[in-house]
Order: sequence, then C-alpha cells, then structure tokens
Amino acid sequence: MIKKNLLFIILYILIIIHQIKSQTQQQEEEEIDFGEEVEEELYENNEHPFFFLETFSNTKENEWKKSEIEGINGEWSIEKTINSFSILNDFGLVIQNKSEFYAISHVFDKVFDPKEKGVLIQFETRIQQPVFEVAYCIKLLSNEGKNTDKVLFNPEEFSNQSSYEIMFGPDSKNGKKEILFKYQHENKISNEKKEISLLDPPVTYELPFSALYTLVVYPNNSYMIYVNLNKVKEGSLLNDQEFSFPLNPPKTIDDPQDIKPDNWDENEFIDDPEDTKPDDWDEEQPSHICDLSINKPPDWDDDEDGEWECILIQNPNFKGKWFPKKIKNPNFQGVWKARQIPNPQYYQDEHPSYFNPISAVGFEFFSSAAKIFFDNILVSYADDLEEAFEFAKKTWLIKFDKQKDVYEKYLKKYLEKRKKEMPIWDKILYWINENPYKAAVTGGLIVGTTILFLLYRCFGFYGLYKPKIKNQDKDKNEDKNDKKEDKKEDKEEDKKEDKNEDKNEDKDKNEDKKEDKKEDKKEDKKEDKNEDKNEDEKEDKNEDKQEDKKEDKNEDKKEDKKEDKKEDKRKKKKKIKKMKDEKKSKIKRR
Repeated sequence: MIKKNLLFIILYILIIIHQIKSQTQQQEEEEIDFGEEVEEELYENNEHPFFFLETFSNTKENEWKKSEIEGINGEWSIEKTINSFSILNDFGLVIQNKSEFYAISHVFDKVFDPKEKGVLIQFETRIQQPVFEVAYCIKLLSNEGKNTDKVLFNPEEFSNQSSYEIMFGPDSKNGKKEILFKYQHENKISNEKKEISLLDPPVTYELPFSALYTLVVYPNNSYMIYVNLNKVKEGSLLNDQEFSFPLNPPKTIDDPQDIKPDNWDENEFIDDPEDTKPDDWDEEQPSHICDLSINKPPDWDDDEDGEWECILIQNPNFKGKWFPKKIKNPNFQGVWKARQIPNPQYYQDEHPSYFNPISAVGFEFFSSAAKIFFDNILVSYADDLEEAFEFAKKTWLIKFDKQKDVYEKYLKKYLEKRKKEMPIWDKILYWINENPYKAAVTGGLIVGTTILFLLYRCFGFYGLYKPKIKNQDKDKNEDKNDKKEDKKEDKEEDKKEDKNEDKNEDKDKNEDKKEDKKEDKKEDKKEDKNEDKNEDEKEDKNEDKQEDKKEDKNEDKKEDKKEDKKEDKRKKKKKIKKMKDEKKSKIKRR
C-alpha cells in the first residue's frame, strides 16, 4: 500500500514538472502580436466643433513657436511617439533634452473669450523616459489689453512671467502625479492679479501609457477634473476652503492711521507688590551637591582611572530663583486692535469663471527628463465636453488599449525570462503562487503519505483500517467457535487442577494423622517410663520443638508449591491467548 502511494506521488510530481517546462517553452516560442495597424479617426478638413484642436497630423513646425528668452534653450520637435504600437501617423510635440527650460506656444487665429460660456481644456501626454520631478502643465495665455477683437501676444517673449488665465496638468514627483489647477484672478478695482491654486489636488500614479487630462469650468463657477475619462475632482470656484486664497477681499480693513496709545496696558496679570521674598530663601544654593557619604576609593589611580569626581545628589536646600505671586491687573484693557474702516479695494466677484480673453495656448516648464510627448490638444467651451470625450475615444483610447495590451505581453515575456534565471527554490515558489490549487493538492499528498509511512514504521497498521474480506460470515463463525473451544478448554483445565489439589490435600491429611499417632505413642511410652525425671522432660520438649519446626517447614513448602502451580496455570493461559490472537491476525491479513 505504501509503495503504491509513493509511486503515485512521484508520478504526479513528474507530470507537474513536465507541465511547467512545456508552458515555459510555449511562452518562449510565442511572439508578441501587435495586431493590425490602426489609424486614429481624426476629423477631416478640420471640420470639428471645437474652438482649437491640434492633432499634429498635418501641423507645420512653425505653427508652434519657441520662446527666444535668454536661458530657455529646450528644443522641441514634432515626431512620432516611441513604440506607437500599430497606430499610424501618431505624431506629437516632443521635448528633446533633459535638464532644460522649455517654452513653446501656439497663437490662436482669433481671440478666445470664455465669458458666459465656460472653458474646456483637454490634452494627452505620455512619459517616454523615467521622470523624477516635472510639472508639464498647459497654460491658456492672456490677451494683452483684454482686447476681444485682435490677438495681441508675442510667443517669442513667452516665459514664466507671462500673464495667463488657467494653468492645468500633471506635476510628477517620484512616480506620483498631482493634477494641478491654478488660475489668476484680477482685482476689479486695482487690476492686480493673484494666483489661486487648488489646495487638495487629485493624485494619480505615473504609468508608461498615454494619459488624458480634462478640465471643464462652467459659467456657474463649478469645475470638474477628469483623468483618462474618469472624474477625479469637482467643486466650486466660490468655495474659499478649496483654494489657497479667498476669492474676494474683506469688507473692512484696519485703519492704517490708528496707532496704539502708549499707556495701553495689555498685561492681564502683574506681580503682587505685597509679596516679598522670605529671609531664608537662598537663590545661590546649587540644585545638586556632592554626596559626602561616598569617598574616593583607596585603590583609585588618577593616572589610569582619571580624576576622581564626587557623586552628585539633589540639594535639599535648593529653591531656585524667587518670583513674586501673580495677581489680576486692575488696569488691564485687553489686546489692542486697530479701528476698522471700509476696504476701498472691496468688491464682490460672483463670476470668477468669466476669465479674461485668451490669445494662445502653450507649455512652459523645467524638465528633468527628455521625450515627453504631447498630443491632441483641445481648447473649447464647456458645452463641448461630450464631443471632447467622443473624440478621445477615437484617438487616445485606441492608443491606451494597444499600449496596455502590448505592455502586459512584454511584462509577461520579461517575467518568463526572469524565471529561467531563478534558482530552483524560487521557481518552486513562483509555481506555487501561479498554481495554488495544484500546489495544495501536491503538498497534501506528500504530507499525508509521509505521515502514513511514519505511522507504519512506528506502529504498523493494526486497528487503523479494516481491509475488505470476501467471506466475512465464515470468519465471524470461526471466531465464535474458537471462543467456545477456548472456554471449554479453560473449564477442563480448571477441573483437573481442582482434583489435583484435592488429592494433594488428602495426602497431606493422612500424613498428618500418621505423624500424630506416632507422637502419641512416643509420648505414652515416655510418660510411663520416666514421668518423674527432668531430663526426659527436657528431651521431650526439645523433640516437640524440632517437630514443630519440621511441620512449619512442610506447611510452607506446600503453600509455595500451590502458588507455583497457580502461576504456571496463568502462564499457560497467556500463551494460549497469544496463540489464538496470532491465528486471528494471520486470518485477517489473508
């Protein structure tokens, strides 16, 4: 039985090892299928509903103009993305070098005025090299002089000092991306601008796929942020708690001409003038003193052990510096505050979504990596959100699905190559993770068989199982007959032993009687001959003692014989039972 189980387990393990090898060989032979080449479904002849759309399929490089400001040296080009994965004519705007300042913009043919219509921004990016920290955001650039009729923007002077209306996009930091949303709000009275930032931007993770970012700001001041067509943030521009600065200035301000009087007392508590320092208060007492009960050890050597320093203990006379008690100041006037006057710069902007006219779109940032890819840049009004999503499904989604599928295949192939280089123990662990059910069955069989083998070696299989017997009724009858025969034999042996014991007892009684008669005769003779003699009496006494001793010895011997006989009977019974048990076990094994 054990040999069969061991052979079964060995065969099962060999089959599993063969399956693992065959799977790895098949995966090595499989080539990655990139699928048929697909072209993005773009609008023909630029007939689209958006205010501005850039797909870079028929774009000339001079349409995107690089800044000529000193220090901005980053080079741009329009080229295909790395590993386009069966996407035809997938061109985009790409930065060429790392550790450079970049600034490039595209001037609109006419002014974009989002007032009462809202703003929609959507663009696609892809990180083609590892990025540590870079904010590659898009900017909607303000039109100079708020002119709505003529575009007034110089792309050659584009820099981080250029006025913008909205800044939106990812800020990558160590594999994580915060989706930034900033806008510049202009004071309607002073015409000064301040940058207002979203305080809790949504966070995503950097992946090697094309990513789509969408921002929509509605005329009712609500905004929504989407990443890969999924909403990740929404709120209102009027909610000051969501942004870094309050939208509207306060109604009142401190009077700059109001000055705190010199006699204004802001101290709520003062020293008690009636409280004096006690005479026994010694401020010069140190906090710790030497313990005089511990002296320098006699074997202390200053040259070897260093200079002896006494052990410090807390000074019971130390009280520290004395301070008078504090009492409430009767002249306390409270904390002084300047007088409030109406704020001359106050206004109430109920429509921060009414941005100023926009003349261009651009990118301006410092990049720690090269080959960042920008594509399908879209600027329009808020009502065009559904059309923008439909356009993304025909362009970005095709690339995203292809890239994801190919990336998974590459990853699978890479893992299979790593599996070859793994040591045997790591391969076993990997197979267990990939095939938990088979691993559980195999482990259970191995452990179970090992336990059975140990039980067999230590205790055997008696009582652990009952093998199938064809003639069970015959065996039962034989067992019953054996029991009856055993009982009969036991009874006959008991009877024989009882008879033998009775005979022995009769013999002992007869011997005792004979001895008694002899003794009586001897005593009669002795009494008749020398009744008056002391010597005869002594002899009689001695004889009596000797006879008593002999009788005692004989009785002890008889008792010992009886006990020996009983022990012999018990041993015989045990032997007979053992013989019967062995016969039964042999029958069962057969």
